[in-house]
Amino acid sequence: ENSFLVIFLIEFILKCCSQGIFTVLSWSHPDAAWNIFDVIVLVLGISDLCMSVFLSKSNGSMATLFRIIRLLRIMRLFRLVKFLKQLYLLAFGFVEAVQAIFWVSLLMIVILYVCSIIMVRTCGSLPDADPHSEFLHSQFADIRTSMLTLFVLMSSPNLPMYINQEGLLWSRPLLLVFLIAFIIIGSFGMIALLT
Repeated sequence: ENSFLVIFLIEFILKCCSQGIFTVLSWSHPDAAWNIFDVIVLVLGISDLCMSVFLSKSNGSMATLFRIIRLLRIMRLFRLVKFLKQLYLLAFGFVEAVQAIFWVSLLMIVILYVCSIIMVRTCGSLPDADPHSEFLHSQFADIRTSMLTLFVLMSSPNLPMYINQEGLLWSRPLLLVFLIAFIIIGSFGMIALLT
């Protein structure tokens, strides 16, 4: 472990000697982010080494700090990404995919929220005389329950649950149209956006 730290330290010192320390650590350098990352990893490694040498008998909180610093030294593995072009392209693609998933998820949450409001207002509080009021109330009683119901419907479209309720969809054609449109837009549309 310490031999890798020495190798990284020698490599960083040689880089600073050949290019100049101010050039290596300037933001205009093409590898500025990686150089700052190297400095952070080296500082953590050297501080861990110094603490373990000088404070060999430490209390529980210092031991916990040592463990955390040792875990942070795993970050050195990310340096491999800089040297392997294919791995860099995969990592870059993964970061781009995470950004796309974030925006699609945000769009999905907004769609779920708006559709939940619609379902709570129209189907969540039917009069008790309605034969389907108990079922619809269990599915669309409030915004949270309605969002969960619609999320389940979006992730695994299950219209037979609604069809099995005798006459529910045929007596409410707008509900049938809404559920079909929601499945098409929500389920198929979100998959199409992600791929």
